[in-house]
Amino acid sequence: MALRRAPRLRGRYSRALVEKFKFMPEIKRIKKHTHLPKRVLKAAAIKETTAGTRAKRERNRRAHSAKGSVPKVARKKKSVWRVDE
Repeated sequence: MALRRAPRLRGRYSRALVEKFKFMPEIKRIKKHTHLPKRVLKAAAIKETTAGTRAKRERNRRAHSAKGSVPKVARKKKSVWRVDE
């Protein structure tokens, strides 16, 4: 859906102001702010926590087992479930 004229002009003007004053610390700080829904932030935090926990568990398993018994597998290889040919 196309924006009406007033919001479109307002957006254009605010972007021009940001461009004009981009060197100012206050504008830099405000520009970094991006709103994300709380559910998205929570999901990202949970995902990060679980990934860290998994990595720590893997490190501990490797540290407390015989040398070479737990092979180190790349993270990208772990995420591949099946290869179809």
